[in-house]
Amino acid sequence: MIHLLALRLAGRALQGNNVKWMETTWFAGQLTEGLSCWGATCKHYHTSVPSYMYQETRNERPTVKTGSERSPPFAKALLGTFIQVQPSLDNVYREDQSLRDYLQRLVPEEILKKITPDLDSFGFRVAHEIDKLGRECEQNPPVVETFDAWGNRTDKLITSYAWKQQKTIVAEEGIIAIPFEQEYGPYRFAAKHSGIIHSA
Repeated sequence: MIHLLALRLAGRALQGNNVKWMETTWFAGQLTEGLSCWGATCKHYHTSVPSYMYQETRNERPTVKTGSERSPPFAKALLGTFIQVQPSLDNVYREDQSLRDYLQRLVPEEILKKITPDLDSFGFRVAHEIDKLGRECEQNPPVVETFDAWGNRTDKLITSYAWKQQKTIVAEEGIIAIPFEQEYGPYRFAAKHSGIIHSA
């Protein structure tokens, strides 16, 4: 559409100068002479049309690129190597607006005031400590040692330091104990799963 507008403006500027025009058609990314296909017919100044942009014969159809020839080239960094920076959060609970809005709708205000300090401190701990431990757990999953060096059957489960440390954190934060406490009534499960969402 922009090409047609530019050609029309050029035509108005050159009117009355005895300029020779020819009918051309835009087809499959090329200007072809006298080809009435599904393109928009326009006028173009004949001396400005390069030879590779139109065909000499009317019966020959232009070749249309297909498959991999039509796909754009792979995008890459113009200079150096592109490295995605890891996102960093200061407090998972404070920056999770969707979870906070959900708790405000679901949990009564007096109970929400009681659990907010715990969720706030846990959200900070997730961002600065638990997230790193979780990545280490993914890199070093538990391994079962079936036999020792002497061929004796041991069936020993070997876990990394991060696995042991997360077990300690779960006990410190009371993730398992919260649903069994009656202080928050039926909303104790919302408090528990909010903590689980942070650590996921």
